[in-house]
Amino acid sequence: MATTHYQTLGVSREATPEEIKKAYRKMVVQYHPDKNPGDPTAEERFKQATLAYEVLSDPQKRQVYDCGFTSAGGFDPGQVDPSLLDPEKFVKTFVHLFSDYLDEHIPGGFRPRANRVAEQLRKTKKKTKKRSTQRAARKESYNCDRCKDTGRVILKQGGFKVFVTCRACPTRKAG
Repeated sequence: MATTHYQTLGVSREATPEEIKKAYRKMVVQYHPDKNPGDPTAEERFKQATLAYEVLSDPQKRQVYDCGFTSAGGFDPGQVDPSLLDPEKFVKTFVHLFSDYLDEHIPGGFRPRANRVAEQLRKTKKKTKKRSTQRAARKESYNCDRCKDTGRVILKQGGFKVFVTCRACPTRKAG
């Protein structure tokens, strides 16, 4: 299995530029060809560290790399951690890499469409955050966790649903 640039330098994906620089300098000192004459393994490690530093020290190259695009211009899904992937960031990187080519081949242009998609993603993200905040606020204000203060619960039997009065609800009217 191929190692990522982060693994090559021995740093995490959240590493700061200073941590990346420190790890690179440590590897350069350890594997420099002048310190290890005739050792092809050390020379290869030195080259890998240099390439990794070249990519990770440049914020723009690092962003492209983090979205799964390799230094050689290919795409390596194995280096992408989906939990860290921001859809908006991915779209921006995609637009940055392929917009010139796609502008020529899509009638009406690619950039305006891509910008609309990015804007829609931003709006969706805001709506989702707002909904989750509202849900959390509503959840905290319930007097009855069973019926969520509606006074009714659903009983399911087979394919049938029946609404009945919630017996656990403190807001239930005495009847």
